[in-house]
Amino acid sequence: MKRFTSPFRKDWTLGPILTAWLDRLEGAFQARAPESIGSIVAGIEPGQVVMLAPDTWEVSAPIKIKRSCTLVGTGLGTKIRASKAFAGAALLEVTAENVVVKDISFDGNSRSIKGVKGTANGLSVVGCKFDDFSTGVEVSGGSGALVSACYFLCKNSGVTVSGTSSSNRISENNIQVSGDDSSTNIGGIVMGNAVSFTSVTGNVSSKKIKFHNTGGAQNFAAPGNLGNHVAGNAAVLAETT
Repeated sequence: MKRFTSPFRKDWTLGPILTAWLDRLEGAFQARAPESIGSIVAGIEPGQVVMLAPDTWEVSAPIKIKRSCTLVGTGLGTKIRASKAFAGAALLEVTAENVVVKDISFDGNSRSIKGVKGTANGLSVVGCKFDDFSTGVEVSGGSGALVSACYFLCKNSGVTVSGTSSSNRISENNIQVSGDDSSTNIGGIVMGNAVSFTSVTGNVSSKKIKFHNTGGAQNFAAPGNLGNHVAGNAAVLAETT
């Protein structure tokens, strides 16, 4: 059988425009470093999907997600890393509702920052890795969050939920925290005293899972008075009533 050379082979001399076009085609139209993720999101229609190539983005300021979208990487191949000059509270600051972050590796680079901070409803963080942060994911006030199937290697907490956040689900994460969980804000998962109707199940955590059910503790069959239910985790539980 005679073989023909593919028109997409790149072993001949090409101009810069055609080379860039072929690179883009091979990447299935994925965003490539050093394109600005924030700028890409700002230019799409709400609800669209942004595919991130297996590249490394090193950023010196937070990536602000201000409209609904899905950010999808390639697992460990897609990395967003804080530079040594990073200034801000979190690598990803999500202020839009219904944002999905999936299959991305985040590197805090020894900065005292958070990986993802969400303040709006409907944040989903799935299948991501968080390495060398103070806190991996912080849900601050927003409700209906999902944090699932992630790996955390952090100093203070893997997941923190604060404010009047409610109706969240934190499940099937592996959380390794180096800090001393005798301190109030340090633990594998830390939930504030106004957080309600949140389910925490199937997690493995090296430190305590801390939560509140003011007025009445949970039991095997039912959540406590705040509606929080923490069960089926490989971790020490610390419930405050």
